[in-house]
Amino acid sequence: MGLEIPSIDTDSESSEVSNKLESDRSFLIEERRNVLETVRQLLNKGVDLAEENIENDGFYETFINLVKPLIEEIAACKEALDAKTQQQTWRPPRNRRLPFLLD
Repeated sequence: MGLEIPSIDTDSESSEVSNKLESDRSFLIEERRNVLETVRQLLNKGVDLAEENIENDGFYETFINLVKPLIEEIAACKEALDAKTQQQTWRPPRNRRLPFLLD
C-alpha cells in the first residue's frame, strides 16, 4: 500500500519540450523576418519618395535629418558586430550605450 510513483519517460518529455521550444523559436524568427521585410519596404519607399522630391529642399533636408540618426546607429551596430568577431573587449563609439544587446 505504499505510494506508487509513475514512471516518467524523460527522453520523450525532453523531446516534446525541445520540439515545442524549437517550434516557438522558428515562429519567432519567421515573425522577425516579416517585420524586417516590412521595415525594408518602408525604408525603400521613403528613399524613393526622397528621390522623387529631390528638388524640394525642405522635404529633402527633413528626410535626411530623419534618417541620419538611424544610419549612424546602423554604422555603430555594424562596427560593434565586426569588432565582436575580432575581439571581445569592444566599447561602443562615442562612449554611449547602444540601443541593442550583443549576444
